[in-house]
Amino acid sequence: MDDTRIELLSFNGNNYDVCLGKGYGELEIIRYAMDHSRFLKNAKSVIKVTGRLIVENLREVTRLNYRLFCRPKHFIFANELTKLHEFDSRCFYASLDFLSCYFLNQPNTINDTEGRFFEHFLYDSIKNLPTSFVVSGFALPLVVNGVSGSTGSQYDDKQLNRLEKSARIRDFCQYEKRRFKGENQRIYRKIRCVSSLARIKKALLVRFI
Repeated sequence: MDDTRIELLSFNGNNYDVCLGKGYGELEIIRYAMDHSRFLKNAKSVIKVTGRLIVENLREVTRLNYRLFCRPKHFIFANELTKLHEFDSRCFYASLDFLSCYFLNQPNTINDTEGRFFEHFLYDSIKNLPTSFVVSGFALPLVVNGVSGSTGSQYDDKQLNRLEKSARIRDFCQYEKRRFKGENQRIYRKIRCVSSLARIKKALLVRFI
């Protein structure tokens, strides 16, 4: 095995009250990885994906967001479930200091029995970030395949075609453009440019498809 590309860590994570739920253990796994991974010690960012899931467009969505927001130094990209006060914890992409200084720098208060889930913990961590952080969802939907650890249900998301991607990127940029107009002019100009390009591409695809 090439240990310059792959690192395997073993964690005994079954020594807590099972009533706290799998989210409690998931947080402790992340904490263990941050403390023991030699890769993470030198990393600037990290992508978290829940076990038994494959995000088929992971490289596409993370690269798009990172470039769209002008390669920020401090950031967290995760899809917010606004009505539930949660963030989708299946997959998020963040600068390493989000994990070390904010996400893990607080006690593990997750308790499934009391309705306090991993997603709530993630939500609170993000909402308490300083304004220096770029916070946003993903410009494109995550294409997730695999099995849910909570329900056992199967994820079988479908890839968007080129027209659908252009439409989604334009709609995303229209929303984010308004949000960043008064906050960060550099990001605002980049998003406005990408929005215009997505609109042109969509128009061309509609015409020639």
